[in-house]
Amino acid sequence: MNDIALFTQDELAAKLKVSRGILRQWRRKQRGPPFVRVGRNIMYRPSDVADWLRQNVVVMTTEKEAA
Repeated sequence: MNDIALFTQDELAAKLKVSRGILRQWRRKQRGPPFVRVGRNIMYRPSDVADWLRQNVVVMTTEKEAA
């Protein structure tokens, strides 16, 4: 079996510069990256986090362009 790389909640919170509480809110609202439950621990696969980030890219436009 290949080594499985997983982020802990603390590691992901630090990488995204958000609190663990924000990660918890995202999980409850089903807005954050997919997670894996390992026993009682919440873990995140780097590939899932990368996919979630790609899906949440926002391209800003000026109000004139949007109208």
